[in-house]
Amino acid sequence: MKNSYGIVIVSAAAALATALLLVPIPIRGQLSEKDKAFKAKQIAKNFENNATVMTLYDRTGKQTGAAFGERGLYGKTTLPPDRTRVAMVKNDQENETADLYVLEIASGKGLRLTTSKKTEFVQSPVWSPDGKQLAYVQIRDGVEGVYRRQADGSGAEELVYKNQSAFLGLADWSLDGRFLSFSNSDLSGGALYVLPLTGDAVREAREVFRSQLPLAAPHFSPDGRYLSYIQQNIQIQKAEVFIRPVEGSGGPWQISDGARSPGMWRNDGKEFYYMGQDFNVMVAQVSTSSSFTFTKPQVLLRPPNGVPLNIRDRAATGNGSWCFRRPGVRSFSRSRSSTGKAR
Repeated sequence: MKNSYGIVIVSAAAALATALLLVPIPIRGQLSEKDKAFKAKQIAKNFENNATVMTLYDRTGKQTGAAFGERGLYGKTTLPPDRTRVAMVKNDQENETADLYVLEIASGKGLRLTTSKKTEFVQSPVWSPDGKQLAYVQIRDGVEGVYRRQADGSGAEELVYKNQSAFLGLADWSLDGRFLSFSNSDLSGGALYVLPLTGDAVREAREVFRSQLPLAAPHFSPDGRYLSYIQQNIQIQKAEVFIRPVEGSGGPWQISDGARSPGMWRNDGKEFYYMGQDFNVMVAQVSTSSSFTFTKPQVLLRPPNGVPLNIRDRAATGNGSWCFRRPGVRSFSRSRSSTGKAR
């Protein structure tokens, strides 16, 4: 069967706003009626400006089917290998939480996998390569950890790794199922890690690379030999996508000339995608067969209707569609069915 490929792309404005959505409105003590009204107004304004829906597009940028998922405030959105569902973090401003949901694309049926306490939240979901499990970061009682759970909601969740600090950004699950990758960055710089999932011993993350600049989104190449990642130069306000070996010497290779998103590998390891400085989806031909090689990136897809977008993930099977999160009421209303419900 011929493989086809898809990518999840997220509104840049909505992605940037997500980090701010759960910040409590600075009102202390018992709320007066005036304070309650102010908070409600701020919540409504955030929803109006940042709520999105999801829409599938083919590789050429043509929409395939109607939008799906109710309009909401979403964090990371990611497709499993079979591309029949979407895992997404949904923000609840009223309760100041964010939780993990799985949505069936065809039926629109949703399943809630986590229930967070007030001011606690889930972030960074990633699918297992067989599409049966999800790993994610959860803050519980002030402690950050990586958990995994069956995607159908059965069984209890498992604590995979307890972070001794903060700001862990889970990014990928290797295609052989053996490792997770994550980053950890603050104002002093950043580091990339791989975390083994095999064995019964206490799991220890292995540092792959450390920099004085913030690092994020380490994604495994399909053969597991390389990591792509994004590096942010705060002083010049510019980010770049790099690739380096997981082990051994060589690299790093700078793929981008200005990037607005992390990079993503195609599942056969022959193409590599990222969002360029001008919001176009860029593609480079790559090879990891012996040593790493790549071609100069070219424009693959321009944002539909001029809406700025950000790549977040890709799927390796199905009809090769891309999933966009589109902001704004107008986008949502145009995708309603004849019954007035989102399809």
